[in-house]
Amino acid sequence: MKEASFRGLGLAFDGIKLREVIGMSVVNTIEKAIQELDPATFQQLCDQYLKKKYKYRQYTAYGKKEGVAKTTKGTPDTYFITEEEKFVFAEYTMQTTNNLEKKLMDDIGKCLDVAQSDVFSGELEKIVFCYSSSNLSPIAYSHAHELCKASGVSLEIISINALASDIYDEFLALADEFLYIHIRDIQVLSIEEFTEEAEKRTNTSNPSFLFREEELKQIETEFAKSDMVLMVGNHGIGKTRLALEYIT
Repeated sequence: MKEASFRGLGLAFDGIKLREVIGMSVVNTIEKAIQELDPATFQQLCDQYLKKKYKYRQYTAYGKKEGVAKTTKGTPDTYFITEEEKFVFAEYTMQTTNNLEKKLMDDIGKCLDVAQSDVFSGELEKIVFCYSSSNLSPIAYSHAHELCKASGVSLEIISINALASDIYDEFLALADEFLYIHIRDIQVLSIEEFTEEAEKRTNTSNPSFLFREEELKQIETEFAKSDMVLMVGNHGIGKTRLALEYIT
């Protein structure tokens, strides 16, 4: 469904439920766009996401070559400094199924090795592992947490599902900047909001509403089948007036 098709969908439906329906579609679109990123851009997206989510004071993209979209070897991929001057190590991967669990455990092990080495003078508070799929098993998830817990370090594992949902719910600017998905163009209104907006831009000086009984019946029939009815048509044919008549 194209962006333009979403506009005006607040017409004759509970706004909260409609937002949920559209939200699921947009989240799927975000997930697909994330999977199409190159590794360096995925790292940049995750860096900005974590920085905004936790309001970290500063960070260094240790595993990315500066000025170009290219990753480099190093542990961690990025490290953040908290307000308490503690470290948060972040590891990112775009592996999906092949050796994902091994990648998780290897990355955590390397982070813990750095944190426990003699040359590391800081204090590691947390490890964050972001991955661009949803293929991590509960067993691997549990084992990873146990490994970190034994070292006194917390662990956060962020799947593509959690990342996409957070972008949609809280960080729309990231979708604009990295994924070229302009979610702000989508207009989802409650019935009250739609009625107010429709009355501003629709000619209601003539209260008569004639010869569209069949269309009203069709809307009613479609709502009996589904939670959402999409009205499409050329500009000026009366979609807004029809929707307004239905909900009032």
